[in-house]
This record gives sequence, C-alpha cells and structure tokens, in this order.
Amino acid sequence: MEHKIIKKGNFIVVGKMIETSEKREQQFQDILNFWDESFENNYCSLLSKHRSELGVMGLNFGRNRKTGRIKYMIGIEKPNVDLKVDGLKEVTIPASSWAVFKDKGKLPDKMIKLYKRIYNEWLPSVGYQHTKNPEIEKYSACPGTREEERFEIWIPVI
Repeated sequence: MEHKIIKKGNFIVVGKMIETSEKREQQFQDILNFWDESFENNYCSLLSKHRSELGVMGLNFGRNRKTGRIKYMIGIEKPNVDLKVDGLKEVTIPASSWAVFKDKGKLPDKMIKLYKRIYNEWLPSVGYQHTKNPEIEKYSACPGTREEERFEIWIPVI
C-alpha cells in the first residue's frame, strides 16, 4: 500500500464530538449519522470556510477499554477566529509521526476498506506501532457523496 511517513508538531483542533459504541460495529452508523447531521445544520459549511491546509478532519480518539466506547470528532485545526458554535471542544494533538494513506472513492465504503487493509495488512507487516494519538481522516472540505471523493487516513506511529 502506498503511504508516506510525515512528522508533525503539536497542533490544536476544535470541533464537535460524539461518543459511540463499537458493539456490532455501531460506531460506523453513528459516525455516518454524525456527518449527515453536520451537513444538515451547516456545521460542515462553517468548518470548510475556516479550514487550514489540514482541511476538515474526522478524528477517532480510540476505544476506552473499560467502557468499550469510542470518541469521534468532526473538526478543523483551530482558526484565528471564534467559530461561535455551541458544544465545541478543543483538543491539543501531540507531536507525532504519521503514516499517511491517500485514496479516493465513494464514502464511507472506500474508507472502511482502507482502514481494514491498514490494520490487517500494513501494520502487521511493518516495524511501526500505533501510538495513543487519534487517527485522522483528512478531507479538503466536508466530504460529500460523490463517487470519487478524495481523502487521507493518518495513522499515528512510532
């Protein structure tokens, strides 16, 4: 699988966050509903307007081992303006190395397939380990439903 390893210093993201369950892959439906809701209430448009070169991001903060719950955020790198949106959270992402995978296709199917390949094929075959930083889905703007949507998956590695 084609990828590149990049290093990025600390950065701050702002966005809305949900918590979902991984039971029966419930997180996939909940995250899809979260994106749909973000389109409907114009939150995505606001993020697209104020995005940096990191674009609009979906950030997966991983599973809490005690509760089996996953935190997921739709956000952007913190802009120089106040977004004036209720419920925004601010999170500092520590400096890290990231394995970056680029792809395109219909979402969310294409992204789910790429995630599975990363975890089933790539990670077991390389000398990298996943760190505790969130995984990042990077879009140039809010993803739509086009057949050829471009995206990146950033996996934090050491």
